[in-house]
Amino acid sequence: MRRLTLLVLAGVLTLTGPTARALDLPFPGETTREGVYLAQGHLAEAEPAMVPAMTEYAADKIRYLYDTYLAGTDCKGYFAMVPAKEAFLQKGSLTHEVMGRYFRQELPFLTHLDLTPMMDLEDFYRTDLHWRQENLGEVAAYVAIAMDAWAETDYTVQTWQGDFFGTYLSRMTPPMQADTIRYLTNETIRGCTVTGYDLMGRAQTQPVYDLEKASGGKPYDLFLSGPQGVQIIENPKGPAGKELVLFRDSFGSSLAPLLLEGYEKITLIDLRYVFSHSLADYVDFADQDVLFLYSSLLLNNSLALK
Repeated sequence: MRRLTLLVLAGVLTLTGPTARALDLPFPGETTREGVYLAQGHLAEAEPAMVPAMTEYAADKIRYLYDTYLAGTDCKGYFAMVPAKEAFLQKGSLTHEVMGRYFRQELPFLTHLDLTPMMDLEDFYRTDLHWRQENLGEVAAYVAIAMDAWAETDYTVQTWQGDFFGTYLSRMTPPMQADTIRYLTNETIRGCTVTGYDLMGRAQTQPVYDLEKASGGKPYDLFLSGPQGVQIIENPKGPAGKELVLFRDSFGSSLAPLLLEGYEKITLIDLRYVFSHSLADYVDFADQDVLFLYSSLLLNNSLALK
């Protein structure tokens, strides 16, 4: 049996060998290459078992954020972990379940939201790791209601006129049709303004759905113009004074627009591109809802969080 090997080199944890959960690869009826395999018409990455050094680092980072910015305020804190696609492909996969228990234990000061019952395999792009926004209505409603915010269900589905070949195709190239990116909009979303901040802290006006970015070689960047440290979405029709601070990775880019109906302002923070100690420059933490929304893939490989 081939097993995951862990090496620590220069203080950095490196994964070598097949990134499976101490399970044989390939699985019956699947083909595999460079840790990516094809099953049930989807490309997916073989997810390793929970890596304690990585999850501990992620928990410590979230604990630091809570202690530094939220403790002693009227903010309400929530935590939600986006399951990897493999959680719906491999029966008996325990990584997501084990990680969920770990973070519930380590972060008891947050309300934990379980997204898994609202999801299935078809909520993901076939060639990519990300979820499909047009399928997230139930997830968005669950998250909004849990945070005592309004959940909107009335959207118009738009289709980006281009082909989306996801990240897994660069590592394994079976003959597959392109994915299609669809996005949800309505009057509220069209009326919102987005301000993003570059690495120098300079403000830039951006669209909620960036069709130019989508056409620039990274189609998933259609959602909120792709990865950025800090973005602020303002909704002039939202409930006055109700704000959300969303700590997120790329999955949050496509979920955030579906939460706009319940908030006057949503501030998105991606700690891969902004330092934790500088957040007071962008957010005055007082009485906001604060959601830590991260994929299990990032939490299990968390050194990118600053």
